[in-house]
Parts: sequence; structure tokens; C-alpha cells
Amino acid sequence: MVFPSAKVRALQVAAILVSVGLAACIDTAPHPADPTGLPEARSVASVGPAMTESDLRDRTAGARLTHDALFTAVAAMEPWFGGIFLEAGELQVVTTDLTISHSRVTQVTEALLQVAGRDRLAERAGGVQLVEGKYSFAELQGWLLLIRPVLHQHGVHRVSISERANQISLATASAGSSSALSRWIEAQDIPSNAVRIEVHEPARLNHHWGGHAVEVELDGLHSQVSSCTLTQVVERRLADGTPAAQLYGITNSHCTARFGVQGSDAFLEGSTRVADAVWDHPLLTDPKCEAISGTTEPSCRYSDAALFEYRSFFAGQLNLHKIRPSFDSLHTEDMAFTGEIVNKYGRATFLTYGEVLDTCVDVWIPLDPGSHQPDPFGLLCHAEADYLAADGDSGGPVWLMEDWGEPWGERRMFAGIHSSSFGEKRYFSTSMRVWEEIVPDEAGWGTICLSFAEATPGSMTCAW
Repeated sequence: MVFPSAKVRALQVAAILVSVGLAACIDTAPHPADPTGLPEARSVASVGPAMTESDLRDRTAGARLTHDALFTAVAAMEPWFGGIFLEAGELQVVTTDLTISHSRVTQVTEALLQVAGRDRLAERAGGVQLVEGKYSFAELQGWLLLIRPVLHQHGVHRVSISERANQISLATASAGSSSALSRWIEAQDIPSNAVRIEVHEPARLNHHWGGHAVEVELDGLHSQVSSCTLTQVVERRLADGTPAAQLYGITNSHCTARFGVQGSDAFLEGSTRVADAVWDHPLLTDPKCEAISGTTEPSCRYSDAALFEYRSFFAGQLNLHKIRPSFDSLHTEDMAFTGEIVNKYGRATFLTYGEVLDTCVDVWIPLDPGSHQPDPFGLLCHAEADYLAADGDSGGPVWLMEDWGEPWGERRMFAGIHSSSFGEKRYFSTSMRVWEEIVPDEAGWGTICLSFAEATPGSMTCAW
């Protein structure tokens, strides 16, 4: 393949950004120095000062901070940037220009990690390594936005940009659909090696019927019982900062009577009612959702999470679950990057671990004859990993272990909650999206704080 010159490539990137209005994915308002609101085209050599943490925070202010939004914002200011991932513990930075100075790459990467709440990652990985990529993240994001309008008609049920593969990654259940989509992409003059299309069945949920331990009595109907895992204990802080008397917890929304719909579900330990549903964020409308659902009706969420309240008599017995690791992180952003190892706990497979394979995957969950869920729905920007999970693990915590050095040592950082699987791959809702959607939309309700140690009201440290 013949690579275009830096000048030609910069013009191509700028054309993509302008043609798809990429700035709208990141910014809520034009920047003062950029009256059009569109990312300014710079040469691939990135002449001028390197991007700073302040630059990146300004560009992402007011936006939903997903991995893709973060990487796109960096690429708008540093057009050589193709993403970051870990390989054998080493931090890899994808660049379309290997002549870029290592000091500039290091500064840009450290700024990105600061915004992502992972400022110790570069040091722990022993610095940054450059790896050549054919395409910048801006190019891949631009091509994906061009492809999105036809995803549903070709039966695409999984969508992501893979930093490690430096490709757009799509999945469809039909070989015929895959071939037709490949021909359409070729007709748009999108490079064929910029897109990988796999053929496999859609993801499925990891709850199941019956069983023992933690169950969900759906909307008061004891005949309908879904077995899931109750995950992290959290505390409610009122508007004035004082802790509420009650303790709360998180599980999957799909473990309730209906995904994204508030109900009157009861959470059971054996036959004893130990907790009650409190909040289930409504379904959203979103261009990413419309692309895989084929409808403008609300049908997606950025987290598969629901909030419940423990009954007072049971609050002191939470060790019965044996699924409540304390978390030490003081960040809400705890982003897990591709190539990192995460741990998961669930009532079916207990403690397992695996590697993060992708960081921002849109997944469409079709109707499942074995599920109580009445409608298909989409999970947006979920992380993909390869840890072991089975039916009953839905709602279990996923966390990172990071060595913070002296005097802190190794720390657990809450990365999210497990949701669903396909084949050997698992999906979990990331911590940022969980916190974003878990607080009830009620005036004066307050906020939610992580439990770091004992499950006693007032003993918890707020994560933000």
C-alpha cells in the first residue's frame, strides 16, 4: 500500500472530519479559536505545541467521556494519533507517523491518561512505545460514521473501533450480509483493510431462571425469577453531603422485569426479601443506537445497571454474598484500556480474570426465547473482555488491580459490572457509564458513593 504524503493525509483527515461533522460527537459548543466548531486540521507532523491535559479537558467538556470520544478528541488535535493499548504490560501508542518525537507522544499520552483517571499507568508500564498504524483514529471514526446509516439493514449487531487492530470492527450473523456490506463499503472508497467484518451470533445475557442465592422477583410475580449477582455496595449522600441511613447496591438492569423500565422488583436471598428496586434509568435515543436498532424509539443504554436498596435487617449481613471486594480508587473515570487484565466476580463462576479486548463496543441484544425481557435492546460503548462467565454472573463487579507504589501498594479500581457474553467474549458496563446512569432523576436525591471498606453508613468515601 502506498501511504499519502503528510500534507495530503492531513487534508484527507480534515475532509473526513468536515464531511461527517465529527466535532458534534465531542463538543457541545464551538471553541473560541475555532468558530466553525469543527476540529482544526493540522499537519501530521503536528507543528506547534503538543496537546496538554487542559486542552483535552476543554475539548471534551460537557461530553459523555467514552474511550472513542477521548481518542477522537486527541486525534482532532494530534492527527497522527491512532489510539493506545497495552501489549504484554507495555503501553503502545498507535501513530501514523513514526518520525513524531517520542517526547511529544509521551506528553500527549500522559495528558490522555490524566483525563482518563489512569495517570499512573504510563509509569507502571515503563513508559510508552510507538507502534505504526495505517490510519489515525479520526480517519477510522469518520469512516465509521459514514458506514453507520447502513448497519441495521445489513444485520450488524456489534460495532467498535479496535485500537490494537487499527480497524473498524463489525459483526453480523449472516455470511450473505457480510458480503453485501463489504461491497457497499468498497463502493464508498473506504480502504478494505480499514474494516474487519466477522460472522457470528449476537451476544446473550448472563442471567438464568430459578436457582438459589440472589434472585429477582419480577414486579411482584414470584413465578418469574431471574438469578443474578448483586454487586458493589454503595452509599447515598444527600444534597447537603450527609449519608443516608440506607445502604444500596447495583446489579444489571436486564435482571429486572424490563430493561430500562422502573418496576417494583424484589431481590431475594433464598425465600427472604432482602432488597427492593429503586432506580432503573430510562432507555435512550442516540445516533449510535439508531444505527444498530433501525429505529428512532428509545432502545439503548450506556450501562446495564439498576440500583436497589437493602432492607435494614439485612444490611449487616452483606458478607453472605462474598462478592463485595472493597475498592480503593478515588477516580470515577477508571477507564480500562485494551490489553489490561480485569477481574470479575459472579455467583456462577466466582472469581475469574481475563484481558480487555476492546474498549467501546456497541452491542445489539436480540429477543431471547429463554429471557423474560420483552424487547430487544442495545448496550452502547461497553468493554469487551475474555474472562470466564456463565448464566447467573450478570451484575457481578469487574475491577482492575494497579500498583500505586509506596506507601499505597496494589489497589483495586472498580471498572464496571458484567452484563453479557457471546462465545468466549464478555461485555461489561464501564464504571463511568454506571455512575452516569445510576443516580435517580429526582430533585434532592443526592449522589452515590463507592464502598471502600465496611458496609456501615457514614464509613464510605465518595469517589467524586
